[in-house]
Amino acid sequence: MRYAEVEIAADAAHCYRLLCDIESLPRWLDSVADVQVLERDEKGRVTVARFISGHGSAGISYELVYDYDEPHRLLRWHIRESTLRELEGEASLEPLGPNRCRLRYGIHSSTLSFRDGKLHLADEPPEQAAEHFRRWAE
Repeated sequence: MRYAEVEIAADAAHCYRLLCDIESLPRWLDSVADVQVLERDEKGRVTVARFISGHGSAGISYELVYDYDEPHRLLRWHIRESTLRELEGEASLEPLGPNRCRLRYGIHSSTLSFRDGKLHLADEPPEQAAEHFRRWAE
């Protein structure tokens, strides 16, 4: 798994709420075009969601399972169903003081896609997702 860290000028509890708002992922994560919630837990949190990554005929559908660790402000996810994708990750928020926290975002992702008549394997960089979340949270 590859990790990236970024400091955010916002409260850690607030950022954790934003991070756990799975339905808002397309607003800050460019690789996600659409989210469909499939299952929720007793607290109303998304536990399984279907995603469309990319756009048009190049889009890939996959399902992620989420695990929440509220006391540690940690969110984990892993792939449930996909034929062209391998994905697992985690994100945590560490308080650094009033209205300041650190996001640690880790991901192992391999996407298979067809380009130029060939099958390509690409890793998604965690730095990009961490920076996009920081901009959205601030």
